[in-house]
Amino acid sequence: SAAQRFVLLGSSGAWKGGAAAGETAVQKLSAELARMDARRNEIAAMLSDDSRLALLAAGRVNALQRERDERACEGAVLADLSRSLAGGKQLADPPFALLLVRTLPPDD
Repeated sequence: SAAQRFVLLGSSGAWKGGAAAGETAVQKLSAELARMDARRNEIAAMLSDDSRLALLAAGRVNALQRERDERACEGAVLADLSRSLAGGKQLADPPFALLLVRTLPPDD
């Protein structure tokens, strides 16, 4: 699989663990983005294949669409990373900010 290409910016509160925290965040984010992309592709394949779609109950189709929109997206991956950086706590207003910019892979 292609390497993930992204820029992760965070305010100083995100990197309390120093360089190791940043390196861990990049490794985790790279793995999570790959999983997210794979799952998003699976969902897109299911939702675009009329024969497969016809076999699914309406509730399952709605659940897949919700998963695509709420969990198989960069915002959800970044929220999970933010929670991880906050020591596993779900904070309504974390003491730091993160910004993820994904880049396109280079043409070979």
